[in-house]
Amino acid sequence: MRLLPSRRTRSAFVPLVLLAASAAALPAQERFYLHDKDTVVFYGDSITEQRLYTTFVETFVLTRYPQLNVRFVNSGWGRETVAGGDGGPVDLRLTRDVVYHKSTVMTVMLGMNDGGGGGGGYTPSNDEQRFNRYKAGMEHIVQTVKQALPNLRITLLEPSPYDDVTEAPTPMAKQSLRVHLLTMKRGDVHETRWKQLQVGLHDDNLARLPAALEGLDTVEEELAAQQRAAAQPVVCSYELIPE
Repeated sequence: MRLLPSRRTRSAFVPLVLLAASAAALPAQERFYLHDKDTVVFYGDSITEQRLYTTFVETFVLTRYPQLNVRFVNSGWGRETVAGGDGGPVDLRLTRDVVYHKSTVMTVMLGMNDGGGGGGGYTPSNDEQRFNRYKAGMEHIVQTVKQALPNLRITLLEPSPYDDVTEAPTPMAKQSLRVHLLTMKRGDVHETRWKQLQVGLHDDNLARLPAALEGLDTVEEELAAQQRAAAQPVVCSYELIPE
């Protein structure tokens, strides 16, 4: 295959090689934040619920570290604030949607709805009182989950950057897309199980609900196995030709 890089790609090639060489020299445990058998819970509002950055992270891990068996759980709920929201008060959300999964890793992306107007209304520099409420809420989230899961590793997220570098699709990009589509399907199954059945039918005393939940767990496990299989490394050849 002949790949014609842009000037931007060529200029990044040398530092990329150096970065790869540096990574190869690191001990295995220092190379990547996630570990085998980790359970990662993405906690947040609609930015998390839409399953965009979360599926990018999941697809990256599956395709770059296919030897790792990492479970991903999306616990984002639209209009969420640090105090909770449509999914219930924050303590219920944390117990049901984070601690329940025996999480080892948790990311938190909140703030857009804590400004009072939603949709980007969060402006801490202009309203110290509002920011202090947000800060106290974030501290409460961290303290609560750490009390329940002392070994939990937490990452607090800002809005993620936009990728304006990746250009023409390559075989690796096509493989990543296949994995990403499976990631979206698995996320659909998880969200249906969680919001429509586990939460939505919780008070209806349905005798067959546990079996339905167990069945969807099995479907999710099957999709996760397909994700890992699709993410296995494939040999590709490239030729870089300067313009």
